[in-house]
Amino acid sequence: MHFYRITALILALVTVFSLFYACKDSPSSDGGTETDKPVAETTPANQKPKPREQTISPVSAEAGKAFLSINEVKKTSSDNLITRFMFTTERNPELPFSVACHITDDRITALLPAGIDVTKLIPTFTDNSNGVYIGDTKLKSGETAIDFSQPVMLSAVYAGEVKKTVTVDIQTMNTGLPSLALTVENFRNINDKETIYNCTLYVGGGAPDVCHYAMDGSLIVAGTTHGRGNTSFGFPKKGYAVKLEKRTALLGLDKLKDWTLVSNYQDKTLMRNEIGARLAEVLEMEATVSTRSVDMWLNGEYNGTYMLIEKIEVQAIGVPEYVPGTPPEKTGYILEFDGHSSEVPESQKKRWRRIGNGECWYDPIADETIIHTSGWIVIEDPSTKKITDEAVIHIYNYLLEFDEAIDNLDYKKVSSMADLESFAKWYLVEDITKSMDAGFWCSCFMYVAGDGIIHMGPVWDFDLAIGNCNYGGCDSPEGDYMSTTFYYRHQLRMPEFRELLKATWEKYKSAILGMPGYADAYAEMIEKSAAYNFEKWRILGKPVGANPKKIANEDTFAGQLEIMKDFLRARTKFVQRFIESLE
Repeated sequence: MHFYRITALILALVTVFSLFYACKDSPSSDGGTETDKPVAETTPANQKPKPREQTISPVSAEAGKAFLSINEVKKTSSDNLITRFMFTTERNPELPFSVACHITDDRITALLPAGIDVTKLIPTFTDNSNGVYIGDTKLKSGETAIDFSQPVMLSAVYAGEVKKTVTVDIQTMNTGLPSLALTVENFRNINDKETIYNCTLYVGGGAPDVCHYAMDGSLIVAGTTHGRGNTSFGFPKKGYAVKLEKRTALLGLDKLKDWTLVSNYQDKTLMRNEIGARLAEVLEMEATVSTRSVDMWLNGEYNGTYMLIEKIEVQAIGVPEYVPGTPPEKTGYILEFDGHSSEVPESQKKRWRRIGNGECWYDPIADETIIHTSGWIVIEDPSTKKITDEAVIHIYNYLLEFDEAIDNLDYKKVSSMADLESFAKWYLVEDITKSMDAGFWCSCFMYVAGDGIIHMGPVWDFDLAIGNCNYGGCDSPEGDYMSTTFYYRHQLRMPEFRELLKATWEKYKSAILGMPGYADAYAEMIEKSAAYNFEKWRILGKPVGANPKKIANEDTFAGQLEIMKDFLRARTKFVQRFIESLE
């Protein structure tokens, strides 16, 4: 009796140890015999995974995790026969980053940026089995391409029997917006605005019935990136600047090298910059920059709804690119009022190099050419590497002459030096939005297109606009604003400019009054994206930066939209009354 029990025990132990050594963890690729195939009666050949439901959130564990090296991808518990399941950029060059899928007992999941072709992805995997199959087809790790457009059922087999079945559900972002993935070399963090990093920029996808700039497919372009923004860079959701290796048309925009990624962290409608840009478009301003809302990924991790915006450069706004030897009076200039340039420490100011006898300097630390006339102005173009001292002195003296003509209410001279129609249109955009930055302190641009004529624009930076600022009276739709600034308080004393402003208002009044309706349409386009953004950044119902109390307390995206539209309607009415009262 004891003999039979001992014999049975020995046989059981032999079976267990045999199974253990047969199932050592190894990549399933080569080898395998006919006996490794799953037998017909145990293969769920007719069993199909459930239809896909968009249940994976971009901020959930099920979305998977980006990685640089396979060695850093941790294996799952030995209870799972498939211990790692990954998509690498080596095997899938259309991917912007490598992804390790999330594995549970019966599911393998990952969420990829929109635009990825999931019909021919090649997985790399490790397993504790004699083979991983789809039906009777054995998969080779890093070699077999699979169509993941619908959930796929895999079978892990040992000794001809299916020991485990698992559903693989690979989804792509489906908000309707394109995805943009900024991937920094070695996944380095961007913690400052000065350090420049190598990167790749992926853009792709979107639904044409939702978003007019959706892409059919995707593209990846190499370039460099760094942090950008003044106050905004201090928030956890940061902004970035990107310079591509070659000029590239992104999402239906012009071919450019320089692009800006704006976080809109303080703006809980995520669209105030678009409203400002759209106003400039309906007013037919000659120089405008376009925006594109996208689902943004940073180093393989979803980072929220961003705006891709054309950077203000010569190609974007029609200023001729500087050619060495061009006379200063024929040179094109892009000028930005930027009071922050004067706020640097005294130790930095001591290193400024004075140019000429006026208030012109070169700051070697910030690498900026700065002049001071009616305000602090940075010469954005020509760049500091190209601009001559003669050109700096010329534009400085030209602006002083312009300021003097305005102070003297010399309309004839002012109109000969400046495109006053652009001044009237810029006034309307900035006064209607009541942008905090519009007081000629920062983010206010002028340009000279090589013809000696000063133009206002493009308009820029509206996150602290349309009621979203709790200081300077900018949270109230009432009250004079642009009419009190140093250019316009003089220009409005000129009868000819008052008539021009009134005529501009009348010409574009209906389009301006239609902006709340445009906001509704834009909100519908980004609604799904906004939901994910506020899942990532849980700031609804909380004060952020300069949020007025009403905006800080509102805890829904729809409520934020209504607050903005109410301000826009009320402010437009105030501006209309003011302009129509001008004699």
